[in-house]
Amino acid sequence: MKINVYGGAKEIGGNKISVDVSKTKIFLDFGEPFNRGEGIYSGLEFVDIREKLGLRDYFEFKLLPEIKGIYSEDALQFTNFKYSAPEYSAVLISHIHSDHFGDIGFVDENIPVYIGYGTNILNNVFNEIYYTYKIEHSGNIVEIKSGKEYKIKNLKVIPVHVDHSIPGAYGFIIKSDEGNIAYTGDLRFHGFRPELSYDFIKTAQKHKIKV
Repeated sequence: MKINVYGGAKEIGGNKISVDVSKTKIFLDFGEPFNRGEGIYSGLEFVDIREKLGLRDYFEFKLLPEIKGIYSEDALQFTNFKYSAPEYSAVLISHIHSDHFGDIGFVDENIPVYIGYGTNILNNVFNEIYYTYKIEHSGNIVEIKSGKEYKIKNLKVIPVHVDHSIPGAYGFIIKSDEGNIAYTGDLRFHGFRPELSYDFIKTAQKHKIKV
């Protein structure tokens, strides 16, 4: 079992967690950090990342990690990082906040993106209002429901609802022959529906979590 935290550690947001277990690789969230470009673009009026160049500026200024087998060929077009076929079987999105899925547009369109039914509805609404919220690869979206088990290559994944400041948030239980993993995403116990977060805790307790 190998877990790499590419974002979300020692910072607020930007969760990007790679899990390599049972000969299966997945990502948990693919978010944009709140402080991206701080110290590079801040204070420079009209100067920003050149979005038309895909990942070029992101790599040049180390705003995104160079990871083999996750990015789309289009996103890598203007970089020196060679495109390779997808090595990841899925990206699991916990909820729609940009710090958890804001960079999903760079992901290879052949990699399925697992999101909740409510998240997909909100994304479609936001997509009409804020283009930056768009999940680009809508043809490869898999809608998930709380408590249902999904097989992703050699893994079994159970999304479980949690309470958060936006509806449709999930945590994930990932079952493998090397041990089980619990990923909370963002959850709280002081909100309007604390029982949802307690459901996640109870489900995790049933599955003998290793990590």
